[in-house]
Amino acid sequence: MNFNLKNRIKSILPFLTEEEIDLLITQNMICEIKLENGHHILSEGEVCKNIYLILNGTIRQYVIKDGEEINFLFYFDNDFVFDEPSFYDRDVSKYYFKTLEPSTVLKFQESIFDFLKSNTNFTQFLFNLSKQNVVRLYKRNEVLLIDTPEERYLKLLEIHPTIIEKVSLAKIASFIGITAPSLSRIRNRLVKG
Repeated sequence: MNFNLKNRIKSILPFLTEEEIDLLITQNMICEIKLENGHHILSEGEVCKNIYLILNGTIRQYVIKDGEEINFLFYFDNDFVFDEPSFYDRDVSKYYFKTLEPSTVLKFQESIFDFLKSNTNFTQFLFNLSKQNVVRLYKRNEVLLIDTPEERYLKLLEIHPTIIEKVSLAKIASFIGITAPSLSRIRNRLVKG
């Protein structure tokens, strides 16, 4: 039995019994996997059946429109990653989810949800997870609608100070709703003070 994995699960889902955790591991309902840079965990047209927790790494969520990639969200260490509308409604995803660097994740297989559906603590856990994502999306929309491009860039750096090391400037520009040359001008202005 992998005690590191068992301890990780216990820290994420503290309401589970030792027996339940053992069963989740032996039945591969939760497993730790290593993903290479550029690996898609979900693609447009697929139904989202799993939830991922990033132990270390970076994943981006994007859509392709008119041949251009538009970045929707970035996920970092300790973020849960899944396409909620696709996952809950069993509808096909409109998004791609792709690693931006070698990443290690916990994969929560679809079967865990049937196994734990009668566990009220697990239901509360899923509710809290969805609530966090709603708040995250609300804040993202608010920033895109209200803040200037420079303010968006500065807020992104404040929230994720290492994003520059992990994500290309072109992808960051797309994420904050501007072109790469516009982001370059903003960065130059900030450097000059």
